[in-house]
Amino acid sequence: MSESPQDLLKLAAHAASFWNADPYSVRVIHIAQHATATFRPDMTAKTCYLRLSPQAYRTRQAIEAELEFVTFLKSSRCDVAGPTPSMKRELLHAIPLSDGEVYAVAFEQARGEPQQWGTDEHNRGILRSRGAALGRIHRAAKSFRPEKQPRIHWREDDLFRNPRQVLGNDDVMSEYEAVMRWLSSRPSTAENYGMIHGDLNTSNCREQKGRVIVFDFDDCCYHWFAFDLAVAMWAGRELSDSLRASYLQCLLAAYSTENSLAGDSCEEIGWFVRLATIYRYANAVRFGDQQQMGELVGQIRSPIKWC
Repeated sequence: MSESPQDLLKLAAHAASFWNADPYSVRVIHIAQHATATFRPDMTAKTCYLRLSPQAYRTRQAIEAELEFVTFLKSSRCDVAGPTPSMKRELLHAIPLSDGEVYAVAFEQARGEPQQWGTDEHNRGILRSRGAALGRIHRAAKSFRPEKQPRIHWREDDLFRNPRQVLGNDDVMSEYEAVMRWLSSRPSTAENYGMIHGDLNTSNCREQKGRVIVFDFDDCCYHWFAFDLAVAMWAGRELSDSLRASYLQCLLAAYSTENSLAGDSCEEIGWFVRLATIYRYANAVRFGDQQQMGELVGQIRSPIKWC
């Protein structure tokens, strides 16, 4: 978002007023494509999270589809931070600005602590909790039938509409074409394809008593369930060969306790990790992050083996 910090704080305070916020409790904590703030409803001690999304970044229909999905997951007893209705019992409020609307939504706080990598035993515990959480989400997603306009399928992203324009680099385009050939040969069924989180990493979950509470479904879309598993393991690309394979099996074993893997092997996860790397490269291009682009090109030229 392009507003100045002072104007953004005023906007956040105005948006939070729909949820009866104590105006002195509003704090802007993150600014990127959208802005995130915290606030406390008046006369309460609980914290809520406010998200402000410009119309140019996410359409109203896309956000409403996200809210419908998260609400469904919450009702299906998945460990997710659900949306919080405003005083008018609305989940979304549109705020008109000079350059278009901004959409305000609020979510309950995800209780728990951030997951922090450490000892081998601790890391395996993180992977088990994360795998089980994804298994529960995907199991529920199989029965999700949206009533509103649904979120996009993965191929509708700009990356796949205009790959040369987005990616540019010849080495990246060669990898993109190889991954697309593999994806085109992979069947999608009700058992392996549906609504996913899209970005389950350490910053988008909290852990409480061995269970992971998931939030920030801003990137949810229709995709292969295995892509969520690949994103959850993406940081593991820097591990040694033996640990990388062992940690992936730990994640998959925990996932299988909640949902069928539908034939997804470590080799297939490897392909989805390659796709996730291309996504991240495209995002670095959009933001002009030359350092990250350079780092990712090296990984794209030499894909990591997961088996």
